Amino acid sequence: MSITCTFLVPHPPVSIKAIGKQQTQIINKTIEAYDKVARDIYDLKPETIIIITPHSTIYSDYFHISGGDCATGNFEAFGEKDITFKVNYDKELAETIGSICATSNIQAGSLGNGMKELDHGTMVPLYHINKYYKDFKIVRISVSDYSIFTHYEFGKCISHACENLNRKAVLLASGDLSHYLTKEGPYGYRTEGPIYDSMILDMLKSTSFLDLFKFNHGFVTKAGTCAHKPVAVLCGALDGYNVTSEVYSYEGQLGVGYGVCKEQPDITKPFCPERTFDLIYKREISNELSLRKLNENPYVQLARVTVEELILNNRFLTLNEINTFVDEFMLNNTAGVFVSIKKNGDIRGCVGTICATTGCIAHEIVNNAINACYNDPRFVPVSVDELPYLTYSIDVLEEPELVESVTELDVARYGIIVTCNEKRGLLLPNLESIKTPYEQVEVALKKAHINFDEDYSIQRFEVTRYN
Repeated sequence: MSITCTFLVPHPPVSIKAIGKQQTQIINKTIEAYDKVARDIYDLKPETIIIITPHSTIYSDYFHISGGDCATGNFEAFGEKDITFKVNYDKELAETIGSICATSNIQAGSLGNGMKELDHGTMVPLYHINKYYKDFKIVRISVSDYSIFTHYEFGKCISHACENLNRKAVLLASGDLSHYLTKEGPYGYRTEGPIYDSMILDMLKSTSFLDLFKFNHGFVTKAGTCAHKPVAVLCGALDGYNVTSEVYSYEGQLGVGYGVCKEQPDITKPFCPERTFDLIYKREISNELSLRKLNENPYVQLARVTVEELILNNRFLTLNEINTFVDEFMLNNTAGVFVSIKKNGDIRGCVGTICATTGCIAHEIVNNAINACYNDPRFVPVSVDELPYLTYSIDVLEEPELVESVTELDVARYGIIVTCNEKRGLLLPNLESIKTPYEQVEVALKKAHINFDEDYSIQRFEVTRYN
């Protein structure tokens, strides 16, 4: 056996009448759809329900799988402590998932100080399912700061673990869609909100999961959803299967998108190569990068070769080798340089210098490329299998100048440096997620851990960007 069915389900506590009271009536379609999901699960009678939640313990480079024999929880945080839960964990399946992930170079398991109490991303689905079916164990898994691509790969590992144990399982992607659907809602309105909800539901309805990898990261962030990564795991769990899909309901009257969808694999049919969407996407990216290398400028070429030699051969470029990639300007001038590395559109490493720290721009690129791929504290070092899917951009900084007002800034043209005593934060220009000068300053201050009420200065600078 394997994963017999998957569902996208929301987790609004207000769907429980004792908590939502009058609001519960407003999302009646969601509750009816949840009943349908619960009846489907009753008919399937899985041994284990795997719940992917965005509201338990989250690590940057580790999928946390709740450990132990069992767990409890209640809705005291939502004013209703009398609704309680006790679940038994499927320890064997949890451990097998961790073992299979290790062979795929994905970090996952029960290490760390994970949240012991059940979270509402787990309890809300359980509340509705338990109306019809209770004879199951669960595996509770948190999302991580890994990329969407890695979440898809993680879903494949979950599916393989179920197959290895002959475990009959159902997977729930617990997540609300956009939180920015109405001005009257708790979070307000953003244009990205309803657009995102329409796009993700269309993708699930069509089962064209290749589109998952083509969502713009900044757009998804602006849409304000906690369902995107659970959905990625769901899609990965269905890799290689023909899938039938049904959208049971969608509502957004309370300002948050609640989507209920069923994605059921045909496990009776043989493996389907044309539905291995991660491999298809890798081929697309690899072909695209091969074309880019034909017209690669020397700045990007120097950064890429520096990284590839370090990762593939554990060596640094010699001075003579560096000289083969550079022009006279790169050798005869100095400047601060930022090297940014992306994978599948997401930042994989970015390290730079505000002013020159070496004798020339070429050496500045080499040093910062090494640090971007190997020493960016936000990420694990780049691995060999990632190399074909990386893209590089190089920003050569002009001399910064002091400004008196935010009105002198232009996010498309200028980067900024904010300084307060020993604290300093830098933001490059023309970033996808930054739309206004005020937002640019706000983000830079947060990076530098500078409060708004502190006495800080702002410098602006231009860059020459190579990508």
